[in-house]
Amino acid sequence: MADRDERILENPESAYERDDLSLAVVGIVAIVVFAFVLLVPILLRSVYRHGSQDVERVQTVVPPSPTLQIDPRQDLDKFRVEEEKRLNSYGWVDRGKGIVHIPIAQAMKNVAADGIDGFPKAAP
Repeated sequence: MADRDERILENPESAYERDDLSLAVVGIVAIVVFAFVLLVPILLRSVYRHGSQDVERVQTVVPPSPTLQIDPRQDLDKFRVEEEKRLNSYGWVDRGKGIVHIPIAQAMKNVAADGIDGFPKAAP
């Protein structure tokens, strides 16, 4: 400490920067921030009184547990077999409305022979 004082005395033109914030300003800002941190939760609790009641609710509906895929290859093979069976067979889509599905090969032959309603036909 004495060493510093001696250097200042040796060079009186050297000084510290006087434009720094004062301790009073830093203290006031700290008090305002502290008050803000304390008052905001109190204010929010008074405005949203019913919000804290929802915290204690118990879940009444238990969501289903996830179904994990044990053998993806077998699942894909099974899916492809079912799709091939559906694409190559006849069956009902909606029996009440009389809507059926036909094999994909037959459907393509029908479209090639008859065309699609409302779609322009190509010149032969």
